[in-house]
Amino acid sequence: ANLSVLTTVQLAGLTTAQLVTLTVDQVAGLTTAQVAGLSTTQVRALTTDQLNAFSTADIHALTVAQVAALSSDQLTALGSDTVSALTTAQVVRLTTAQIQALTSDQLNAFNTADIRALTSAQVQALTTDQLSTLGSDNLSALSSAQVNKLSAAQVQSLTSDQLNSLTTAEVREFTSAQLATLTTDQLSTLTSDNLSALASNQIVGLSSAQVQSLTSDQLNSLTSTDVREFTTAQVQALTTDQLLGLGTATVAALTTAQVGGLTTSQITALSSDQVAVFNTAQVARLSTDQVRALHSDQLSALPTADVRALTTGQLAALTTDQVSTLSTDTVAALSTLQVAKLATAQVQALTSDQLNAFNTADIRALTSAQVQALTTDQLSTLGSDNLSALSSAQVNKLSAAQVQSLTSDQLNSLTTADVREFTSAQLATLTTDQLSTLTSDNLSALASNQIIGLSSAQVQALTTDQLNALATSDMR
Repeated sequence: ANLSVLTTVQLAGLTTAQLVTLTVDQVAGLTTAQVAGLSTTQVRALTTDQLNAFSTADIHALTVAQVAALSSDQLTALGSDTVSALTTAQVVRLTTAQIQALTSDQLNAFNTADIRALTSAQVQALTTDQLSTLGSDNLSALSSAQVNKLSAAQVQSLTSDQLNSLTTAEVREFTSAQLATLTTDQLSTLTSDNLSALASNQIVGLSSAQVQSLTSDQLNSLTSTDVREFTTAQVQALTTDQLLGLGTATVAALTTAQVGGLTTSQITALSSDQVAVFNTAQVARLSTDQVRALHSDQLSALPTADVRALTTGQLAALTTDQVSTLSTDTVAALSTLQVAKLATAQVQALTSDQLNAFNTADIRALTSAQVQALTTDQLSTLGSDNLSALSSAQVNKLSAAQVQSLTSDQLNSLTTADVREFTSAQLATLTTDQLSTLTSDNLSALASNQIIGLSSAQVQALTTDQLNALATSDMR
């Protein structure tokens, strides 16, 4: 029978028992006016086949009350085409129970406008299964306000592809609490753009475990501003592998507080190239424990400016083993003030090459205690220029053993002024071999009080030429 001849009043008078007997073709033949005239009770009685027989125009004709009357079972059985025919005005009227009844296919049948029209309550009603299968286009269609309403469980249900389908603006809408619920697997697959899009208040909310899940590529994709947003606790959470994977630009971007917060294990794990990009402010912020944790390659990698940025306290923290393995370039980079602050044990730890890396100003800056701390081996290999650079006050502090360690070449490299700086007591300690090789110029430079102090054995060791040199000057 053709039901289109029935008025809306007549059709509305049909019982639910009569309605369910209507064929699919008969239902499909109803006019939009007749569909709109059905009571909510009649709508609730329709079978899924009958509902799916409605045309797009018929679906559009359903009133808000009729849509709300559909049972969860009816909704679940609707075809994707039927669901996609719903208008946004109808979609927003679906109850939370109806929303939860939708299958993944049905939910993905919504267009982006439908998704964006969902109310906060509807968004919060979506199950984790529904969300995890929501298409990227529809997920990215969620507004910032909608993203902001997702629960922790909903956020954790999102796949990597879904998270990366979000725009940077949407990522920024996640609350710190939401981000804190992201699993390490989710975070480790977040694109560089989205990770970099996180605001400082979002980054500081990441747990240590989450920070440790970030890959080197992700960390290196961060801007200098992004890197500086990490708290010292988060930086301390970085594994040695993560630290080693950091590019020099990322290391250079660390704040002084972040560098100062690195553990000694993290400091030791840094490569020489990474340490080499520390700026002077970062170096100056290192604690004495951190300085003590640096190995020789790291210390030698520090550029001159960084070496000179080391405070006296930091220098004092260096162990003798560290000092003895410093490169000659690093030693040469020390300022005279720093040289003068080295402990006597550190001075004694210097190798001959290191000691000779000092310039004459550094040598002259050595304190009396440091000069006296020099071993005989160190002194015997000190270059002529540096030996000659010792002031009279420094020469006066040399012990008998130190004077006796000087070679003939070293003694003869001294100027006549240098020779005059030796005390008579020091000259008295010179061996006969040392005296016998002194040049005539240096012997003639000796003052009378120095000559008087020479022993008989020393005088007897002098050659004829040396005695003649003395006779023409100070010998009485």
